[in-house]
Amino acid sequence: MLARARQLFIFLGLVAACLLAGCSDGQGRLDERGWPRSLVFAYWVDEEVPGLRFDAIDSLSAYLGERLGLEVDLKRSTQYGPVIEAMRANKVDISMYGTFAYILASAKAGAECIVIRGTEAGPNGYHSLILTGADSPIDSLEDLKRHGSELSFAFANPASTSGHLIPRAYLELQGIYPERDFKELVFPGKHNATLLSVLSGKVDVGCVSQNTYRKLVSLGRIDPDELKVVWTSPAIPDGCIAVREGLPDSLKLAIQSALVELPSEYPEVWQEVKRIYTYSANPESRYMLADDSHYDPIREVASRVANIDMLN
Repeated sequence: MLARARQLFIFLGLVAACLLAGCSDGQGRLDERGWPRSLVFAYWVDEEVPGLRFDAIDSLSAYLGERLGLEVDLKRSTQYGPVIEAMRANKVDISMYGTFAYILASAKAGAECIVIRGTEAGPNGYHSLILTGADSPIDSLEDLKRHGSELSFAFANPASTSGHLIPRAYLELQGIYPERDFKELVFPGKHNATLLSVLSGKVDVGCVSQNTYRKLVSLGRIDPDELKVVWTSPAIPDGCIAVREGLPDSLKLAIQSALVELPSEYPEVWQEVKRIYTYSANPESRYMLADDSHYDPIREVASRVANIDMLN
């Protein structure tokens, strides 16, 4: 099943040029600073509240365009794969990435993280959840190990940290190898689809981001009394905003500075932008300088997980 997921990821990469057609890396169209005259900012749609994310990203792109003195072209996607492949092809310049997706993008496309959300205490974190129905007899990872051959299990997306990498790693620590030990293994593709699959009984057990769980509860889309949390992960470092490595260093620094200064220098714009994070664990946190080393612990986890070869 994982091989099929990898094939899907590769296929999405092959169609990236079609999904993001019209993008340009700006070569031959440089201004007096040596910067491209336009940038492509890729984002993906929030399926639960699509208008909210679009309005916030639109405000952010307009702000960046004004601060940097160039055009910012928004491109939407529903998967990480096409965005990573488009960045590798110099068709995307800036993107928001989830944690594992950033690790993939840094390895495959040379993406460079520039900001992460956090506070003076450090970068934000979030959690992965493994859930089942409230009336399920499964209460622990040990129960999963004991009854795995009777259960269908859903990971969210191959490139998801909380919906794949981290729960897979902890399952393997318990001696549970999903392809071998579960009756059926599926990848619904989205966290909300995974959660709703568990809720409807299409699958017995699934793993999702705690942020998605919190969002759907807040929106009244799910009743938490109908679900049971079997396992909660340790904190995972938040995703980041990253740029492609081929951009001029002076432009990367300018983008980074604009984002870090946004809350204090342009609070009215920040009020719009931070709506993206309404359902996160700490919606009031701000952009702060990111360091690629923030993600080394997750890389270490990935290196120890059997059958994870997307980074190769």
